[in-house]
Amino acid sequence: MRVLVITFTFPPSSHANAKRPYYLVRAMLEAGWEVEVLTSRIGMDAGGEELIDHPKCRIVRIDDPIWSLSTVFGRGTRWEKATTLIGNGLLWPESCRWWALKVFSTIRKSRAGHDRVLAFVFPPSVLLAGMEDGLVDRRWIFDLQESVSPQYAIYPRRSPLQKLLTPKLARVERCTLGLAGRVVFTAETNRRAYIQSDLVEEGKTELIPHFYDSDVFSRRGEVEEDFVIGYFGYFDLRGYRTPEVFLRALAGFLAKRPEARRRTRFVFYGNWMPGHDHMVDGPGLRDVTEIHAAVSLDRYLELVKKCPVLLLLTAAKLNLFMPSKVVEYLGANRPILAFVPEDSEVAGVLRQAGMSDFACGERDVDAGIRAIERMWELYLAGDLKTDGSRTGRWSSAVQIPRYLGLMKE
Repeated sequence: MRVLVITFTFPPSSHANAKRPYYLVRAMLEAGWEVEVLTSRIGMDAGGEELIDHPKCRIVRIDDPIWSLSTVFGRGTRWEKATTLIGNGLLWPESCRWWALKVFSTIRKSRAGHDRVLAFVFPPSVLLAGMEDGLVDRRWIFDLQESVSPQYAIYPRRSPLQKLLTPKLARVERCTLGLAGRVVFTAETNRRAYIQSDLVEEGKTELIPHFYDSDVFSRRGEVEEDFVIGYFGYFDLRGYRTPEVFLRALAGFLAKRPEARRRTRFVFYGNWMPGHDHMVDGPGLRDVTEIHAAVSLDRYLELVKKCPVLLLLTAAKLNLFMPSKVVEYLGANRPILAFVPEDSEVAGVLRQAGMSDFACGERDVDAGIRAIERMWELYLAGDLKTDGSRTGRWSSAVQIPRYLGLMKE
């Protein structure tokens, strides 16, 4: 097999969407396939070395003009964020359009023939491949880690221009997915939404959930001694994934159990937004809060395995997404403090995996206080642990063979 992989993010990028293509590329190489990866530099430190050095793998980093321009002002600055925001508001379908067009041009110029093309739909501009005459055919497999048109229907674009052009994007999506051979989804709710919206034929769809690295999580490490609650990723400022409910619950717990304060820490790794500072400072949690930058994939996996409690947040309006961190949390076999809608797919996964003991409603502060109290009592008793015997379904050992089998059909 000769496979072309299109993915905007790829390690050593710290972006969460980089993990799935990385695991699959490694598996393809182990199977003896030849792999070419077209990706970008987003989420990479300057001078970062490739994690894959293999004679049958070629990784091509194609610069994204908007991202390159935004980083001129410095990472994390308001100018960087403004550049990206303006790009997303004025460029259709979003700011990565030029990167996607450069990728398509690179494919056309290449003389290499590929048995399969695996395209990860982040960003939505990857879907423009179907508008390139003769580019997409039955060899193409689109992997939707995220939802596009169905999500915009419930989470409208803020830009007036993008709102106006949303129906056009749906037409592009329907056309592109219609040309492809298969369409893979990480969330069943998203798969059903695409079918019900007539964006894809049900017969060409497949659900292959996010999966954790079986080898990494088979090696257990030492767990932190303190009562640490860890979160990895980011929160948003629009109210659909914020730390507010958890932080209020943490403050309520510490008010009831002040003796726990010297052993309790909330540790965050990712892109923290200053707009959330008041949620830490208001209830007086600054002394128990640690905020760190995003870390590499290897470091992230190491930290997940050693964290006593893992924090998970989602919202009803994000139900079409399956956060990839969920499966690493399952693989780590650590207690999960979850604030999730009871009828969400995430909640369903936790129940199926037998990891829902500390699940609370997405806005239920009181339930959060009670859950943290129960965890604290188990921690004091030396019994803060989970079963983990039902998490194997989300392991790479189970899901990667399914994926490679699909690609060989």
